[in-house]
Amino acid sequence: GATSESTCLPCGSGKFSTATGAVSNETCVDCSRGKYTDRQGNADESQCLSCPSGTFSPETGASSIRVCIECRAGTFSTAMGLDSQDDCVDCDRGKYSTATGASSAETCVSCAAGTFSPVLGADSVASCLLCSAGKCSTAVGSQSEEGCVSCGAGKYSSSIGASSAGSCVPCAAGTFSETIGAQSAVSCTLCGAGKYGEAEGASSTDACQDCEAGKYLETEGNDASAD
Repeated sequence: GATSESTCLPCGSGKFSTATGAVSNETCVDCSRGKYTDRQGNADESQCLSCPSGTFSPETGASSIRVCIECRAGTFSTAMGLDSQDDCVDCDRGKYSTATGASSAETCVSCAAGTFSPVLGADSVASCLLCSAGKCSTAVGSQSEEGCVSCGAGKYSSSIGASSAGSCVPCAAGTFSETIGAQSAVSCTLCGAGKYGEAEGASSTDACQDCEAGKYLETEGNDASAD
């Protein structure tokens, strides 16, 4: 018979056993999913180490940290010992992350002003879509096109992905536009003959003033009574 403890065989790496007087390796239990140990002879489940934050493992009985798989780009995890990619948290809409194995929400980058993204767990800046012409967005991290604000009446913008209200150009004097979110100067309507408009960015035909008695204008789009 055995004459010392050293002749007792250890449970292999990736396993543990709390049993005393064990007569076979059938008492050796696999470390659970999300855990591993490269040591042998583990006497308690606590000796199975958790996969680090930002990783997971679906394997039981893992004997190396190499089984811990990184959360994919666009996701992260602050918790340890996860056993599935589904446990990794998606970056929110309006954000993206190119990093794999991320362990913090701070790796999720906000889409720039002038763009938006409705995508959860986006893994590329390509998910950030440009605001269309006639609109702009000054905010970062917009989650939908509703974050793109239309140029007001009397203005227009041909720029896509505009990040400043200054991209909305006022209609020239002698014209007006009642259109919200206009995309070009074509939306600016000329004041009719016999009228003139002195203000830029006019949003109504009311801005077109009649020539006073004794005067006339044959042309359209005049910006002063003396045109």
